[in-house]
Amino acid sequence: MRHVDEFSTEFRKYYIRFQRVDKTGSRSLVNTNLLDKIKKGKPQFIYVHLGINDIQSGTAVTEIVENHKTFVESVEKVSPSSSIIISCPLLNGNSYHDRHVFSLRHSLTMLVNKVQGQSVSSQQRL
Repeated sequence: MRHVDEFSTEFRKYYIRFQRVDKTGSRSLVNTNLLDKIKKGKPQFIYVHLGINDIQSGTAVTEIVENHKTFVESVEKVSPSSSIIISCPLLNGNSYHDRHVFSLRHSLTMLVNKVQGQSVSSQQRL
């Protein structure tokens, strides 16, 4: 097993700049200031940990997914080369929390399948 320092040394050869932009929930994903930063910076990757603040505050899963969908569409317009990486909250044994996490994961899976289906059918037409 390799020591952590060896991995750290290997990792340092890559220039990766991380910037935490916001931590208030999915409503902030459609914030103009955030989109301006993305447009200006043209990041290669955008990492979104989606749902934990929203679930804790009682935001409906449908609203979380709609906010995320709007965010993705907006990013595609301002920085089409950026890849969006989505992470969902882990289960924690709290039935309310876990029920909403399962619902969020299911809704996001359905959204991705729908988008991929549209991409496949549009490619087939070409």
